[in-house]
Amino acid sequence: MNDQLQNLLAWAQDKHNCHIPSNVKFLYDDIKGITCIYKGDGEEAENKDEDEILCEITIPYEMILTADKAVKYFHSRCLKSFLTEKNSNINDNSLLKFYIAKLKFGTNLIKCSDEGEEQFIPYIDALPLNLNCPLIWNPLELSLLFSTNLRQSWKSNITNVYNEWKNVISWYNRSFNSNENIEYDIETSSMEDIYLKYTFKLNPSSSSFSSSSNSIITWTSFEAFLWAHLIATSRAFPEYVINKNTDNNITGNKSNIMFLPVIDLLNHDYNAKVEWFPVKPATATHPITANGFGLRVFCKHIEGCEIFNNYGPKSNEELLNGYGFVLENNINDTVALRLHVPLSTEELHRLLNFGVQLPVLEDYTTYAFDVRGNDTNSRQNGMDNDTRVQILVKEGSLFLINHDLPISYLKNMIRVFGSISSERPPNVLITMLEGCYLLRTALKMKLKKITASKHEQTPISNEEEDYKLNPYRKYCATVYYKSQIKLLKQAIKKVNKYYEILLKRNDPHVVTIQKLLTSEDFLKYLSYFKSKIKNQEMRNDEIMEQINEEYLFCLWINKTHLADKIEQEVCDQYSESASKIWREVEQNEIPLEEFTKAFAFFQSSSYENNNESILVLPLEI
Repeated sequence: MNDQLQNLLAWAQDKHNCHIPSNVKFLYDDIKGITCIYKGDGEEAENKDEDEILCEITIPYEMILTADKAVKYFHSRCLKSFLTEKNSNINDNSLLKFYIAKLKFGTNLIKCSDEGEEQFIPYIDALPLNLNCPLIWNPLELSLLFSTNLRQSWKSNITNVYNEWKNVISWYNRSFNSNENIEYDIETSSMEDIYLKYTFKLNPSSSSFSSSSNSIITWTSFEAFLWAHLIATSRAFPEYVINKNTDNNITGNKSNIMFLPVIDLLNHDYNAKVEWFPVKPATATHPITANGFGLRVFCKHIEGCEIFNNYGPKSNEELLNGYGFVLENNINDTVALRLHVPLSTEELHRLLNFGVQLPVLEDYTTYAFDVRGNDTNSRQNGMDNDTRVQILVKEGSLFLINHDLPISYLKNMIRVFGSISSERPPNVLITMLEGCYLLRTALKMKLKKITASKHEQTPISNEEEDYKLNPYRKYCATVYYKSQIKLLKQAIKKVNKYYEILLKRNDPHVVTIQKLLTSEDFLKYLSYFKSKIKNQEMRNDEIMEQINEEYLFCLWINKTHLADKIEQEVCDQYSESASKIWREVEQNEIPLEEFTKAFAFFQSSSYENNNESILVLPLEI
């Protein structure tokens, strides 16, 4: 790899005037890979201002790989109406990945007629074949993720990439009179089948992985496209930094990506102070696009230390899935909690109009230069409610819980969980109390599922040692798994604490039914009432099935006219009221309508916490 690194740097500096300052150098070792090191400039670090520019690396536009160059390449070679086919079917980024696969695994050099011969081979050769993203892990390595989000979403993630490749190949077959086979049914295939058919070729432990892998993997194959996809997730930058008018032809937003040789060699540090900028203004040659891309690094550095880029506030799940590494004690780490919302579009609009936030995946997408700030909790990104409701109906709401878990974010989560369980307004006390219980239950279930899977998981059959365990991947899986458990436990504690605060603050307005059901008089009333119902014409199947102490208690509440005021004094009034109700039961003066009224009251004014029913005043908070 050291030879490839030197060839890349020579290509960049000698042929394209890439600016790499003299106070930095790039090194390669077998453990850390490629690093950018500060060589020093003769001035002590403590004498430098933290806002002072330490170094600046710039690359010209001709070194940047964009979707526009992929379009030009394929347009000049296709046999049919390329633009019509392409614009109606192929995402710009998909085409760029296909182009990268061609460069890596194809045999012909690339030539773009508009810009002369542009050989990106030194850059492509320096791109690693050995990647550590879970999409290409073997079944034994994937088993170390247990029932975490990464493991649960693995099948859908790789299926999405496969369908993206299938779409590209379908277009390629039509436009180039090709007949690439795309009939494999990945959705019904097992993890082992997918590995043995495709992903094993991208693993360093497999027999097909070697310096000659280029001759084994064909550039139009799924494994070639998968490799290009992982290169894109781990190294691509947003194109709109240099091209403000860039629009993805399918998505319609500024989501086009680009590849930046040399600059993409820098590793990630969330604390690094950097600036991305377009080099020089647009010209007649490039009226929309800037002449290049630049990276400035600020603050103090000691000679010999590593210089980093900043990818933005990313969790270990995003880092591992997209980049193939994790960070211990990652301050930006999150655990994802997806909530399927069983509400109609009208009910969803009602909640949104009430101010309840229902975040979706798009709310969390960030880059290092994101002007919306570095809060990893949802930022409700200006998406209109109609679009949000469509996503909610299809995918549900997504909450990312971090270490800080701000109180405003926690209260919104509680309000959401409480609101979807009933038709109560989201701003009343009972909604918040029940929301605490439901959110805590969801978190505990998720924690139990993850921890239990570690002990209950069926071992992967490896009798013939088909799967070798990569030590670094094991380390990544362990760090990610432990962090997910830690985050869930922290979140449960914070929900419990907030629940206790709510109860203490609103103690006069909350009554546990159990406190009132242990009286000998009431138990006598309960037994007699049930026997009377069995023998009289008071039958209603729906209600009869749910007759228990709680509903009879509600009847008692109604008869004593305390439905509007549930306080501690209810306990004191119980003895007098019980004897009155007893006489009414004996005289058969309690009609079914009264019981129905009690039933409705109980439904609207109570919630369950650990199998205990609790009545709450209709109080706004």
